[in-house]
Amino acid sequence: MIEGGQFLTADFWSGVIPSDTTKPLRYLEIGTHSGVNLISVEKLYGKHPDSKLFCIDPWEDYPEYSEYKGEMDTIYERFKRHIKTFGIEDKVVVKRGFSNDQIPTLENDSFDIIYIDGNHNPEFVLEDAVLSFRKLKNHGYMIFDDYGFDGKSGTSKGIDAFLKGYGKHLRVLTTKWTTWGLGQVFVQKIKNAMKIHLVMFANGEPWETSKALAIDTIRNCTQKEVIIHDNNLESIKKKEWFSMIKTLPSIDKLGRRDGYYNAYKMFCVLDAYNTIGPNDVLYYLDSSQYHIDGFTENIDKLCNAGFEEGFIAGSVGDDHFNNTRRLCDKINVWRKIIPDCSDSLLSRRHVLNSWFIMCKNDFNTKFLNEWIHWSLYTDDEFPDPLITQHFTVDQSVFNILVVKYGLKVFYYKPHGHCKNKNKNAVCSVFNRTLNTDSLITDV
Repeated sequence: MIEGGQFLTADFWSGVIPSDTTKPLRYLEIGTHSGVNLISVEKLYGKHPDSKLFCIDPWEDYPEYSEYKGEMDTIYERFKRHIKTFGIEDKVVVKRGFSNDQIPTLENDSFDIIYIDGNHNPEFVLEDAVLSFRKLKNHGYMIFDDYGFDGKSGTSKGIDAFLKGYGKHLRVLTTKWTTWGLGQVFVQKIKNAMKIHLVMFANGEPWETSKALAIDTIRNCTQKEVIIHDNNLESIKKKEWFSMIKTLPSIDKLGRRDGYYNAYKMFCVLDAYNTIGPNDVLYYLDSSQYHIDGFTENIDKLCNAGFEEGFIAGSVGDDHFNNTRRLCDKINVWRKIIPDCSDSLLSRRHVLNSWFIMCKNDFNTKFLNEWIHWSLYTDDEFPDPLITQHFTVDQSVFNILVVKYGLKVFYYKPHGHCKNKNKNAVCSVFNRTLNTDSLITDV
């Protein structure tokens, strides 16, 4: 019954866009061709008799689509046959013409779902997105087709420009990839969209300068609202939880740093975490003595990936393992947290937590509380807290918990452990990678 070849349809949206056929759907499709996707949308999302499916397409020859030269009238007639055959004529509103003329005629804030599959040149993708975003309801969904078409100079260039420009007004849900290497990008319009909560701590130089430079520049590298959680030794001494770590300087072991074994890190993170909203992300960043500079790379793609994953639990490189330089090589510490675990875990890549991204959910709440619990844990075998048992201090316990729960981390083969401490180098990788799913992996 479907004529004219195979097309990706709305079945691909399963698991991302919920269907509620008890309510009428208002749907807008830019680039309808023969109506194959439109038919699947009606079947999956638009079964309510009052649903309206708007479609915009010129159905005429123009230079960007020379492969259809002389065929557009035939395709238009095929489209009309399809909607008649499937009995959806009364639901379909045809807007035959170019999208820049037709979209402005539609009502603002009125559509539940908008699908953009028109001209694939980046300037037209961007124009379609800007014009149609005004027509989308708050909490409505927008889908971009063929992300990655013609490489970075095609659709992805226009889509990325839109996401960058409108980042404060939307949430990127996911990018789903086809077996042939193109993606569909799913976003949701959110009037109170993602806020980025940057959490940092510094005590003394050069860490104070490193922190100040990051805080001063981060807002230049995002389209989202940034909330700063700025911590130092004087501010944490006023916290109720400081009593839990105030005696740590009396323990003299390798890794003591300023005496507190970085134990304040997990508490500063939890304080900020308790303030974030359901659309927000928490971005923890060490004040680095190795990279004393501000942000120069946009952070939105990294933060969107963190929200989509739920937790990017730091990074790994191929040059540092748990038994490298005794980073986290005491199996009896591991077995306090993961009973009966194998010695083979010591040869796994070591997780660096100089930065990580997380959103708010029940699991992440549990993780942060366990991080605190196990870091300060003592017993007859370990009269000093577990955080003091490795010179990687808080990171060692964090690393073990990442393995315990099978969390995902950032991995980019050309980067080693130390390169992953460079915030701008990491963001640069995300910004030039089309399929960022490839950067998130198991330990």
